[in-house]
Amino acid sequence: MDESARFAGLRLLLVEDNELNQTIASGLLEAGGVAVDVAPDGAVALDMLDASANGFYAAVLMDMQMPVMDGLAATRALRRNPRFAKLPVIAMTANAMQHDRDACLAAGMNDHVAKPIEEAVLWATLGRHVGAPAPRPSPLADKGAADDADVLPELGGVDMAAGLRRCLGNRQRYRLLLQQFAQTQRGVPDAVVAALGQGDAAGAERAAHTLRGLAATIGAPQLEQHAQAVETLIRQGQSQAVLQLPLAALRVTLGELVAQIDAAMAPSAAAPLDPSRVASLQAACRRLMALLRAGDTDAVLAFERFAALAGPAAPRRMQALAAAVQAPDHATAVRLLGELAGELFPD
Repeated sequence: MDESARFAGLRLLLVEDNELNQTIASGLLEAGGVAVDVAPDGAVALDMLDASANGFYAAVLMDMQMPVMDGLAATRALRRNPRFAKLPVIAMTANAMQHDRDACLAAGMNDHVAKPIEEAVLWATLGRHVGAPAPRPSPLADKGAADDADVLPELGGVDMAAGLRRCLGNRQRYRLLLQQFAQTQRGVPDAVVAALGQGDAAGAERAAHTLRGLAATIGAPQLEQHAQAVETLIRQGQSQAVLQLPLAALRVTLGELVAQIDAAMAPSAAAPLDPSRVASLQAACRRLMALLRAGDTDAVLAFERFAALAGPAAPRRMQALAAAVQAPDHATAVRLLGELAGELFPD
């Protein structure tokens, strides 16, 4: 039996405000047979829990730093409700110091999983609290001889092996993660400065914190260190004068990495479609379209299969389609996939 089937049937509530982190955590969990619902902040999570039947969620995976209501406040609130007195709540955060762990436990959380998420640690932690045997880590989907769709760029300052491991060896997923990282994080230094200028130290700290966690996830240790330095100084209430040099270092390191990703992932002229893969690609396209029209969450995995088969044949719309599938914005994804199919299969 597939080890991932051991967790089949569990439904978890993932409370996480960052879309990239949502995608990563959901991908790991769904690969283990777990159904995942996502709340973007603690307040929405409480509403979802209140509306759920008793026992509907086997556990809650809770980020600590979120807008509207953070994970600590949300956990304290749900513990005041007798319905959720025994519901396992597991912190998932880049804050891994002992005082952070103590704060989680004091708020009523049961355990702590550090970001970047390691699959074996996640399963072991869940297994301790939901009573299901922990599956062995999934075999990496990496291949010894990559085709054009799977070739990864060489990025200076990035531990590609670590980033790939956190995507379960799925090179197509890792490529999309790098693209999304560049899209969403390139403006963080400016966002930090703007937030501080408006007196929003919490927002500035949260932006640096999110960047730190994502840098660790993609395997960029130097960038992670610069983001952590900025985050720590903001938390300490240091002035913008003190932050000037650390922010400059963050800006340079982030800018260099984003420039590398942009250059490596830049759309190129459409390549001819390999005739040997046409039938498989058409089948993958039809399946993806059916799942999108049905609003089925399996569309995320179906898209990865479709994108891997398409390879570099249609790069112009693939990135937009990926974003729509993962949002999820199924109506837009259906439209984009239809346009893409017209380019790939003109006859």
